[in-house]
Amino acid sequence: MLILPSVIGIIIFCIQIANASKFSTWTEAFNTPLNTIYCISVLLWTTYFVESWKRKEAKIADTWLMRDFVDPTLERE
Repeated sequence: MLILPSVIGIIIFCIQIANASKFSTWTEAFNTPLNTIYCISVLLWTTYFVESWKRKEAKIADTWLMRDFVDPTLERE
């Protein structure tokens, strides 16, 4: 699941390196609107990933009949 964001990040980094000659400093070269777009896309992807994992985890719990399982060995008084 991390392949897509990492490939997009590498592509954006390469674009910024290629455009670095247009700017006077490296800081200006890496402060582009692409960073904002990438951050928003990673935010949305992370939300999708977490929600899909919750669905998968619930499906596995239902399959193994572990939905409301309480482990009695964890209770200590």
